[in-house]
Amino acid sequence: RLDLSCNRLGDVGVKRIGNNLPRPVCKLNWLELRQCVIGDGGMIWFAECLSRCEHLQYLDLSCNSFYSQGATALAMTLVHLPNLRHLNISENEIGDDGVRQVASGLMECTALELLDLSRTLTGDNGAASLKDVVENCTRLCMLNLSGNDISAAGAKHIQETERASRSFTIDLSRNPVTFVSEENSDSLEDSCLVQGWPLQLPLHQRGSQRREIHSTWSSL
Repeated sequence: RLDLSCNRLGDVGVKRIGNNLPRPVCKLNWLELRQCVIGDGGMIWFAECLSRCEHLQYLDLSCNSFYSQGATALAMTLVHLPNLRHLNISENEIGDDGVRQVASGLMECTALELLDLSRTLTGDNGAASLKDVVENCTRLCMLNLSGNDISAAGAKHIQETERASRSFTIDLSRNPVTFVSEENSDSLEDSCLVQGWPLQLPLHQRGSQRREIHSTWSSL
């Protein structure tokens, strides 16, 4: 386990760490580099080194300074991390393009249980790209998309996945998703309404476990 969070490593520092990871295979299973001032250049270099960490289960790269290029480099590495269970890249401004790349890389991470993409400047297009991840990563139980720019249209893409058979939590707090409850409904449902367009978000389905949708600090 290695935790170097809250150190101003920068691109130079993270390159040194990457160069010192054991070869050819690194048995590290927990790595935290939160708030280390890692930019695109450092991420591009370090992502290549991470491909040797096939045992890695926990990776926290939150609160750094990389954008879509850094996210693209990370995505190319994710295919070499089959045991990854927790990925946190929140508070990096990777946008829709970066989220799409990460989503593509995560298709091989079937052990994934938690994915944190909060405050990444992603919108509806980025949310749409996560649909296949939610369906393919069958162990995923928490998806954090809080603090982004996702409307009801983007939320619908994730809600439509075939995940009714088990518990699953989506955090959409601090997004411009508007919920209006329906009266006289036979089932426990909410409707999302954006520019007059209704979106059904069933929280419970017969024969299924409870699904949760968090939407605090939104346009309720």
